[in-house]
Amino acid sequence: MEAALNSPYKDFISFYDEENKESLKYAIKRCIEKNKEKNKNLKKIEKIIENEKKEILKLLKYVQERS
Repeated sequence: MEAALNSPYKDFISFYDEENKESLKYAIKRCIEKNKEKNKNLKKIEKIIENEKKEILKLLKYVQERS
């Protein structure tokens, strides 16, 4: 156990202690919140890309009509 507590994974190991159940709950909750934030940002980026695609298609159509 001594070696485990000195390992780079000691933070994760401590989550499995009975005394630190609340820490685990908090860590899971925070991961979920971060994923929600990432999903919101991803949706914004997807919307921007979709708008850019529409603009490019309009420009392409315009260029094709002029040719």
